[in-house]
Amino acid sequence: MEWVSPVVVATIAGFFSYLGVSKTIKVQHDKTIMEIKAGQDALALNTQHQIDAIQKDIIRLETKQDKHNQVIERTFKLEQKVEDLEKRIK
Repeated sequence: MEWVSPVVVATIAGFFSYLGVSKTIKVQHDKTIMEIKAGQDALALNTQHQIDAIQKDIIRLETKQDKHNQVIERTFKLEQKVEDLEKRIK
């Protein structure tokens, strides 16, 4: 019966080691999950800012395109009037 005491002590030590390792793993897991969620939130916020910037750029480009199209239309009308005037002169 000499072996009973060391076995009991080893079993108890192993159990408490298991509890310590399990707790450490759980804490680290929770910390990692929180870091991942924080990273995802930051990424989503950054992505939304980029989308907003792109939408503003699109609006500016549309405005510029509208102005350009108006110039083209006016130029076309002027060219038509010049042609008409040239025909009258000849």
